[in-house]
Amino acid sequence: MEKLKSRALYAYFGELGLFDGDIPGHTFYQLGLLDEISQEYEVDGFEFFNYIDGDDRVKDGRPIFPKDKIGEVFDKYCDSLIFDYRIQFSKVINRIQNKWYSKLFLKARFRNLSTLQKKLMDAARFEILIQTALKAGYRPSDIVILDTDLSLSEEFRAKAADLGLTIEIPSVTMKACSKRFLDDCFAVHVEESWKRPDHLTYYGNLSFENYKTGHSKDPIIRDIIDSIESIEQFNGAKFTLTVAAKVTQELEEWIAPKMQVVISPRHERAEIWNSLLHSLVSINVSKNLYLEKGFTPARVYESLILGVIPVSYKDPKLHPAMSFETVDQFFEICKFLSECTAEDYNKILSRMISSL
Repeated sequence: MEKLKSRALYAYFGELGLFDGDIPGHTFYQLGLLDEISQEYEVDGFEFFNYIDGDDRVKDGRPIFPKDKIGEVFDKYCDSLIFDYRIQFSKVINRIQNKWYSKLFLKARFRNLSTLQKKLMDAARFEILIQTALKAGYRPSDIVILDTDLSLSEEFRAKAADLGLTIEIPSVTMKACSKRFLDDCFAVHVEESWKRPDHLTYYGNLSFENYKTGHSKDPIIRDIIDSIESIEQFNGAKFTLTVAAKVTQELEEWIAPKMQVVISPRHERAEIWNSLLHSLVSINVSKNLYLEKGFTPARVYESLILGVIPVSYKDPKLHPAMSFETVDQFFEICKFLSECTAEDYNKILSRMISSL
């Protein structure tokens, strides 16, 4: 008799793959994270709940991924790991009450100005899921809170510890992306090996007014963007840049005069995927808190998944030569990578993946 597959709940703020919601998120590395969770916690697959959906009727039967070789890797892992996609909140509650799941993995949610302004109920649903599971008799240790951006307050941590909940910080207390998922993606890049163009991508916020204290980023990213048009390689070639971010009037007015810089709104995920897939460098300027805690952000994993080398501000963990502290150092790295053959580029990429 075939063994019944163990299924867990995965609650997340957003969706998988390509979708047009104008929200932040780390959709491109979720399957790698889920694959790591499935191995670490010995679950076969997941039912996927999006905090934003609530009880809204959802048309999507499965996530949509780009139609390319990396997209095929995503499709394979999605088919293996996702048993039910974007189920309704009431159904999730009912299944928790009936002990349907072996474990619950809940992306940590917190109230902030942005979600309050949009009248979202994600933080409330996050708390209700925990309370429902405890009342249903789940072992507290089987309720796993995933703090993927160091967002949990000290008050929440204290209460979670008192209750006996498990808190995981991907990249700190556990791997944030499975080795086999990264290896499968890297195999595609090696097979399709080609010299990348002199294009750079910055994928992240440039507007920090809604951030909590300690979550702002160093302004050096603005200095890099301001400097790009003055940087010229010895052969006369120049770099171009895609800024993938939340679009504001201030951002548009600042970028508009820069002929070598384009904005890709954060909801245009197919554009961002394509930009990373065809970039020489992904610029990683982490939040100050991440640097203090030795936390590797999702953007770094997403870059490696899509075959682009992340060059990081004050963070030499993955490769000491791929870290910078000044604008001049950053562009020296870009010039070096531009001069690399595809084979040499992939050697650096491989070393960075291995270091995880």
